[in-house]
Amino acid sequence: MSLGDFGRDMLAEAARIAQQTVVREGTHLRWATVTDTEPLRIRYDGEPNPSIVTPQNTVAGLAIGDRVAVGKQHGQALIVGRAGGVTEFDAGMITSGTLDPGRRWAGAPFAEAAGLVPITMSGTSALQTVVFPAGRFTVPPVLTFGRSHNGASGAAGIPAANPVSVDATKAVIGVYGNYTGTVTVWWRAVQMTPTSASG
Repeated sequence: MSLGDFGRDMLAEAARIAQQTVVREGTHLRWATVTDTEPLRIRYDGEPNPSIVTPQNTVAGLAIGDRVAVGKQHGQALIVGRAGGVTEFDAGMITSGTLDPGRRWAGAPFAEAAGLVPITMSGTSALQTVVFPAGRFTVPPVLTFGRSHNGASGAAGIPAANPVSVDATKAVIGVYGNYTGTVTVWWRAVQMTPTSASG
């Protein structure tokens, strides 16, 4: 064996050991399909048969046929997500404003939205439509609102705000009075359960 062959073989062996170490010690993700739920069984993509090892799971309500993302480390498997779904603890459920109804914590709303809306008045009443985020609510939510303290505060003829109409996609807020200027109204819309605004 020449010195060149020896060096090449050494590099190949080092690469093989490094790859085995990454597989054994590193964390990597694989896609799989749920093949059974009692006990939980998954079949990894590219493999003909389900794994005989029950994976740990962070996703509630898995069904046969669900596509799942599986994290693997030290030979252990952990289901960390479902294609098109959410995990048990997913910050996106909060930032998107919609919580999965099957995993709500006690007392948390099913959905909510909030904001500020400027309404310009010219000495008479005015209406302003607030459009809720698309798909946020399934029923007309409970709407609370009030006038923010801005330049209008303390002036004569300060307007009062009242709801004109509310549905699952928008609310119309009316301000009344003989004020001239811009009034900022804060609003918050809440739907407590998947089928009811209150709860």
